[in-house]
Amino acid sequence: MPTEHEVHWRESSVSTPNGACVQVAEGMLDMMVRDSKDDDGPVLHVRRPSWRSFTYKIKINRLCLDADGESGTIYLTQPEARAL
Repeated sequence: MPTEHEVHWRESSVSTPNGACVQVAEGMLDMMVRDSKDDDGPVLHVRRPSWRSFTYKIKINRLCLDADGESGTIYLTQPEARAL
């Protein structure tokens, strides 16, 4: 099984102007996520079914990614309730 350093990392398709973005890579059983500015930093491992559910919910607007411009922290939030 490839190590975290032997996989192909790709940058997120969405990043903030201050360079706060993540990289993802496909492992044998999971997806790996890391800070693009810290190649040797911690890596979050997410099982593929959970990753598919996570990205699907973002695509259908069930989760929102909000970035704090000063710290570069990204938060997951529920979309605001929409008036009918």
